[in-house]
Amino acid sequence: MVLADPLMSLIDTACVGRVSSLQLAALGPNTAIFSLCFQLFAFLGIGTTNLIASNSLRDPALDSGTRQLRQETAERTLCNSLLLAVASGLLITTALLLGGRRFLAAMGTAPELLHPAWQYMSIRVLAAPASLVMAVAQGACLGQQDAWTPFKVLLAVVLLSAGKAGVLSTSVGHASFLSCGQCIRQLSDSHMCIRQLCNSLRL
Repeated sequence: MVLADPLMSLIDTACVGRVSSLQLAALGPNTAIFSLCFQLFAFLGIGTTNLIASNSLRDPALDSGTRQLRQETAERTLCNSLLLAVASGLLITTALLLGGRRFLAAMGTAPELLHPAWQYMSIRVLAAPASLVMAVAQGACLGQQDAWTPFKVLLAVVLLSAGKAGVLSTSVGHASFLSCGQCIRQLSDSHMCIRQLCNSLRL
């Protein structure tokens, strides 16, 4: 999942670049801004991994009381992390919707690129809560020594992104349409990852 956001940006760039150099240039400052935002909140996934791993249920020597206590602690940790991820994602969304144009201008975006860059940002930022939820879910999976679930989700994300981006770039070639597809994709993939995680924790 760490690779998911850079891969999505790379696929968007490749598809848009085939159609419009103006829209391609508008992706540049957006990629930098979103990468910075998500790196600032990377501690959510890392902290969740450590806390879930310290309450792992995979030790066969655990007695029933300790196992129950660890499961309750892991569930509480996951719930708190998910709430914090949603709150942080909403904070990013609000900040970029209110000050996105200023951030783009501060990145040195040319005046003729501000409008398409803002179109892309205003749609893609709606998926910020889902992106942070996916990071927390990945951290919880890794904390349970389950690397297969995040890999399956990442594979689905990449294939879905390539398919949607290819269709949209062929039919429209507009960065805002790609950001809409990315937003929908991240929401659906975060739901898939959370469902798998809840099944493994028996919530």
